[in-house]
Formats: sequence, structure tokens, C-alpha cells
Amino acid sequence: MDAAALAISVITFIFSWRVYIKHDRLLKTQEAWINDYQIKKIREESISRTKAVIEAEVVKGLRGHRKMVVSNSGMAAGRNINVTIPPTKGLHVLGVPKNFHLIPGKSMEINMDLSYGHPDSIDIRIEWEDDSGSKNVSEQAIYL
Repeated sequence: MDAAALAISVITFIFSWRVYIKHDRLLKTQEAWINDYQIKKIREESISRTKAVIEAEVVKGLRGHRKMVVSNSGMAAGRNINVTIPPTKGLHVLGVPKNFHLIPGKSMEINMDLSYGHPDSIDIRIEWEDDSGSKNVSEQAIYL
């Protein structure tokens, strides 16, 4: 009787130990995956903190008047921003500033007037620098 109880105890211990080792391996694998994910997320956040995101959109006004709003939706300041609007028949741009700066969350307006024969959209080019150290370029189709 004692031998049977001892055998059952040993088998139960071996089975429990095997389950513990298997479960421990699974937890360590998951922990390694979570740590890698967190490191990747931290790197992405640190990179995004050094980048400015410069975008433009058009706001319609009365009688063919339009305002192009150039905004910075990134987390870093945009410097030396140049907006290039190609000469287009029917579109009169009223002054495009050169080399201006935008801090995060701020915007700037460029006034435009439309006349007959204007196109439905134009392609603009925005160039800027930010804390990431690279010269950034964005080309956008703007619908008038």
C-alpha cells in the first residue's frame, strides 16, 4: 500500500513538474515577445518625437476665394518650410512665404483666388526640415 501511494505521488510530481516547465517556457516566450514589442514601440515613439508632419488642405471661401492651410500635425517643429505651387491657369496665389517655421499644432494660411478655367486639382510640393536631421518632401494633390 505504501509503495502504491509513493508511486502515485512520484508520478503526480513528475507530471506536475512537466506541466510547470512547459508553462514556464510559454510564459518566457510571451514575455520575450512583449519586451520586443515594447522596445519597438519606444523606438517608434522616439523617432516620431523628432519628426514634423507638414500637410496642406484647402478651405473654400466666397466667390472663388480659397485658403490653403499648411499645418504641422507632428510632434517636432518644422523649419525652412517651402511650399511650391506650380503656375496654373485660373489660379492666382497671393503670396507664398519662403522658409517659414511651424511649431507643432500650428498652421499658416496662403490666400488664393480662382477664375474661370481653373483646374479641379493641383499638385503641390512641400519641403521642410525637422529634428530628425533629414530633408523631408511631400507631394500632395490639392482639390480646389
